[in-house]
Amino acid sequence: MKQSGLGIASLVLGIIGMIFSIILIGIVPCIIALIFSVIVLRKKDKKHGFAIAGLVCSIIGMIVCALIYMPEPTPKTVEMQIGKKEVIGEKYEFTPEKGVWKGVIYPSKASFMDYSYTVKESETPYLFTATLKNIGTEEFRLSVDVQAKIIVNEQYEFDATVLVESKDGEEFEYELKPLQERKCYIYANIPFEVYDVFENCRVEVKFPRQKDFRKNIYVINFEREESGM
Repeated sequence: MKQSGLGIASLVLGIIGMIFSIILIGIVPCIIALIFSVIVLRKKDKKHGFAIAGLVCSIIGMIVCALIYMPEPTPKTVEMQIGKKEVIGEKYEFTPEKGVWKGVIYPSKASFMDYSYTVKESETPYLFTATLKNIGTEEFRLSVDVQAKIIVNEQYEFDATVLVESKDGEEFEYELKPLQERKCYIYANIPFEVYDVFENCRVEVKFPRQKDFRKNIYVINFEREESGM
């Protein structure tokens, strides 16, 4: 029995599709190769070697393309409560405390006069505090592991800085070693025009390096309160 021309074509297209699967257009030759392979495999009077190879290449190409271009699922929102501990996977323990406007943000044991912090004249900081504990076995960096946003009136969105206090409460730190528990500061500088219309806000916290939890957004909501400035 001879190899089918469609079988050879399916192999060639399957290889092309597999090579170009890193770009979306690579799915086209993969689909054509898959169709050709199925047609050949249904014929009993032709050899199937090239068709099987083309089928394998086309499937690999489609899998690679799907992994690259598959849309992210809609994140699940987990609402947190003030004072209630939230255990997140095997790495984090997070306990929300409060949200307040602050004139200057500095560690609780540091002197305002000794701590340098710059805010534009047209902005004022909104501060959210929590207790963060590393319950995992590895040190993590807050700038990599923990991401946060502050959304005001469901309209204005600001990327937030995430820091923890040092053990003595006099400095800010960016790392948290295993079993360490620290006071966590999440804050963003908000323009005065947004502050003037502030009615409510939510703080969104993500833990992207947690495979099982990276699709979740942990949220705590605040209504307008007295200024802490």
